[in-house]
Amino acid sequence: MPFEVAFTAVYSLLLTLGAIGLHRLGRRDPSAWSSRMLAGYRAQHPDSIPATPSDAFPHRDSGRLHSAVGAVACLAALLVTVAQLIRHHRPGEAILLAGCAAIAGAALHPLLRAAQSRPAADRVPAPGAAPPES
Repeated sequence: MPFEVAFTAVYSLLLTLGAIGLHRLGRRDPSAWSSRMLAGYRAQHPDSIPATPSDAFPHRDSGRLHSAVGAVACLAALLVTVAQLIRHHRPGEAILLAGCAAIAGAALHPLLRAAQSRPAADRVPAPGAAPPES
């Protein structure tokens, strides 16, 4: 098996794992006041700066941003693998590269869905529907 096939397979899997890691990182609470590092400070100063609401602008879109960047990495993994599959199509190489492409394609779908979803605060109500209560 040529070196570039093995390199492409490993690189594709690393890109896909990185994309999944970015997606998971985007699901974490971005508020600095919810971290464990500041727990002692919050205990000593209970009336300090209030926590930023999680529906404020940059915080509500951080998950979508992480998913979109992960989707780009996953798409790159898919494209590199398919390009190598076109060049190297012996049975062993094709099985390895097709498996890596399938993994990248399977990971790409939920990333794209998460990147395209809109937070509830941004959704436009249907015509004739009552606006959401604040």
